[in-house]
Amino acid sequence: LQKTRLPPAFACFVLTLGDGERLYGHCLTLHEALGESTRMELITKPAGADSDGGTTSNAAERRFAAVGELSGGVTYYAPRCLCVLSRAHFPLAFKACLLALSRMADASLSVPLPLAVETALSHLVLNVPLPLPGGPAVRFRLAHDEPALHLSCSSPAELPAIDYSVGVLLSRLPPSSLLQLFQAIVLEQQVVIVSDDNELRVAACELLLAILHPLDWLQVYVPTLPDL
Repeated sequence: LQKTRLPPAFACFVLTLGDGERLYGHCLTLHEALGESTRMELITKPAGADSDGGTTSNAAERRFAAVGELSGGVTYYAPRCLCVLSRAHFPLAFKACLLALSRMADASLSVPLPLAVETALSHLVLNVPLPLPGGPAVRFRLAHDEPALHLSCSSPAELPAIDYSVGVLLSRLPPSSLLQLFQAIVLEQQVVIVSDDNELRVAACELLLAILHPLDWLQVYVPTLPDL
């Protein structure tokens, strides 16, 4: 829980399936205010608990209490995550879609919407086609008052069309380091990308895969590791 409302944060992750195909997750984390009547589960650690979570006395005590009873009039914000899974990676388009769905959900709390949030989500999942490689761009919008979004896919003979600019790498790595990194990837060596910015880290990983074209990375690909 937070006492201040954090700005929306977007991040991506990749799941590698058993056949090597990748499933991309696009997540938007928002922070919404908790109502005073929202009930929370409180866990009191017993006095005899040891450092590894085990206990030498009775089990942990659990009880429920309303936020208003605990906050003393202070507003607390809890994270809420919206996630879209797709076999195609269009981070900017999915980020715009998630922000639009969030705006629609917030607006529906005060006034009826001409288009339900569930309808807009169903339209995105069921009706928006995947662009064909080298084919025309797919243009769609989630609602009449939302801006139109475009999706396109380059042909196999062209450089991959991705949402990230190679300037992301050049602005943070000198050309010599970038060449060394490219050499390591071509030789299928292990590469670890470290960054506190989830979106930047995934962008760097996707750009490194793109500059391999027409070669493909067939080794383990995990751009985002969960916190331990």
